[in-house]
Order: sequence, then structure tokens, then C-alpha cells
Amino acid sequence: MPDPFVSEVKFLGAGNVDFVEIALDAGSDPSNVQIVIYHPNGSVRTTNDLGTVEDTVAGKDIYVIESANSATFNGVHKNGAVAVVEDGVVVQFISFESEFTATNGPAAGMTSTQLGGTGQGESLETTDGGANYGVNDTPSKGTVPCFLEGTLIQTDRGPLPVQDLVVGDYVQTNDSGLQPVLWAGACQLSLDQTSDPMARPIRVPAHALSPAHPAKDTFVSANHRLLFSHVLCFELFGNREVLIAAKFLMGYNGIGHAPVALPIRFHHILLADHHVIRANGMAAESLFHGKIAGEAFSEESSEGLESLATFAEHTKTARRVLKAHEVQRLMRELAREETFHLKVS
Repeated sequence: MPDPFVSEVKFLGAGNVDFVEIALDAGSDPSNVQIVIYHPNGSVRTTNDLGTVEDTVAGKDIYVIESANSATFNGVHKNGAVAVVEDGVVVQFISFESEFTATNGPAAGMTSTQLGGTGQGESLETTDGGANYGVNDTPSKGTVPCFLEGTLIQTDRGPLPVQDLVVGDYVQTNDSGLQPVLWAGACQLSLDQTSDPMARPIRVPAHALSPAHPAKDTFVSANHRLLFSHVLCFELFGNREVLIAAKFLMGYNGIGHAPVALPIRFHHILLADHHVIRANGMAAESLFHGKIAGEAFSEESSEGLESLATFAEHTKTARRVLKAHEVQRLMRELAREETFHLKVS
């Protein structure tokens, strides 16, 4: 399997919403990696540098190339191709709706690996390092959502501490009423882990997201995604409700790292599908079960990890997930309107 590799690509639709997401080993120098986009006629369309790292997930630095952050990128054609080039050598060459042979550029004379097509608004994504790709109808990166011990989750018996939930309990969801807990797990962070900013809990202060949400200070993991609902989300991204990772909201309305008592214990809740649930009155995601989550749990020595592997992985997120630059764009627009407080539906 290649490294670096294309971890996700969206190519069907307007060029300004296409993107190529690249993963390479965390801490690697990206300056020797280029992404070459090809026209359907076999010639080079654009050559793109990786730019700055957007995220680090399961030991991989994630880079996203799109028109919003690249002066050269202008989309990907469904009958074109993408070459990942490292030190002048093509390490991955993929196409989509048809097999492809390059006529010039670094992949000249090479025949692509055809991945297949997608529908409008969908992407192709890999969860096994580029060996296989599948259609993702909610393009996004995988994350690991966790609630700090003591967080109250809305259930059929009212709000209950997350650590008290067990298999068979019923959790209230935004879309599908009461849903049974299939798996509940926990992980404890060591002092060394809490020195890593990505491992430290993020505090969402009471009323940070709206006048009543959350009802009290709430602590979540950095990658835990929270539900936002605003007309600007629809205008900018085509969805009124979106999910945003807590780490992308740091600095807004007091959201950020805060001291917490050691040891730190995080808890995870698995439902049959990915859902929006209520935590201290705040709308947030349940566990999205996928390969990246499993790898991250392994690194954290989560309790109950072996039994988690027996459940089918999720293929669809409950809402569209915004990337870092999309959150920045949303916040700029909200600041202009002075309406950061968003409706929690």
C-alpha cells in the first residue's frame, strides 16, 4: 500500500467543491510530495503542493487540496486521474469512471488503477491505507467521539451519567427516537497522554452554543463532533445542520482546553447507526464506528475494544461533517452577522 496515499477524493460536481485528501505518516516532510491532476485526454491539468497539515488521525497527517486553499487546484474530472508523486516518483495513480493512461507528466505511459464512480455529493474513501476504496455519501474524515465521565446523556429514564450506560439502555436520538446501546466502552488517559493537545479534553462552556446549550460545562474529546444548525450552513454547504469537531471551535465563546482532575476517563456509546444524541442538553454525535476509530481506540487501550470489533462498521454519518477550512469560513460569516449562537434543533 502506498504512503503517501489518497485517503479521500471528491470529483463529481463543480470544481470549487471537489477536493483531494492525502494521508502520510505523522511528522513526515510534505515538501517532497506533489499531487498531479490529469485531464481526460491524458495531459497534466494541475500540479499541487500539499500545503499545511489539516489534521492528524490515527498516526497520519491529513492534507486537503481544493480551490479554497490552493492557487493551482481547479477540480478533478470524473474521467481524469490523480497521481501522488513523492521525490519525483509516482507512488499512486488512480482514476474513477474509466481506466486512464497518462500522455505526459510524471505518470507518462502509466495506466491507472480504476476505482469507480460516485453520485453527486459523494466521495471515494479508503479505510485501509489505499488498498480499497468505497463510496462515502457524507464526505469527511473519521473521528473518535468521547464524552468525559459525568456527562449526562438523555435516555428513556431521563438524563443518566455516561459511565452508567450499559448495553440495552435506550438513548434519545434526534432522528430516530429511542435507540438501544449496542456497546459501551471507556478509556483512561495517562499524564503523558494529556500533555498531547490532541488527547486533552475540550471544554464547551455552559450556553456556548446557544442560550440553553449545553446546560452546563461539558467536556469532550478533541475530535468529538457537535451539531450546528444555521441558515448560513445551508447557504454555504447545502445543509442546514452540520457536524463540527470540537477542536475546530477552540477560541470561540470560551471553547478550549481547561484543567480537569486526573485520571481522565472518556466513554464511548455505540448505536446501530451514527446518531445525534443529547449530552448535557447539547446535540452531539454518538460513536462513529469505523477503521480509524478502532485504530485510535487501540492506541488508547480502550476497555471493551475486542467486543466492539464484532459490530458492523458504520458507512454514513448522521450529518455532513465540516472540514477545518469550512468551519473557518462559517465562523467568518457568522462573525459578520454577529450570530455565533446557533440554533440547536
